[in-house]
Amino acid sequence: INAEYMGSNVCIKAILREDITWKDFENELPDLARMMRCILEDPNVEENEYYFTFEEDLLDQKTEIELIPNGKKILVTKENRIKYVKAIMKHKLIGKKKKKKKKKSTLR
Repeated sequence: INAEYMGSNVCIKAILREDITWKDFENELPDLARMMRCILEDPNVEENEYYFTFEEDLLDQKTEIELIPNGKKILVTKENRIKYVKAIMKHKLIGKKKKKKKKKSTLR
């Protein structure tokens, strides 16, 4: 869970392993939800050239986050825009799971 949502309805749902809904997204991030609704309703979404990335300010520096593997190369289309919006929701509300590195065994 992203730290800014600790104690929120989203956090409680994540702990209980319940699905996070569009309503949760609208409640937590209304401006972003409005923007995502425009993408969902845009009949010419391809013309806007959105990709499966999200730009964030991290330590006062803009960083492009790939929402899925090779996201920089995958254009948002009518066919995959729901997947794109769900990826944004997941990224913003849940955050990205960090891959655990396998520890090398010191025993031989």
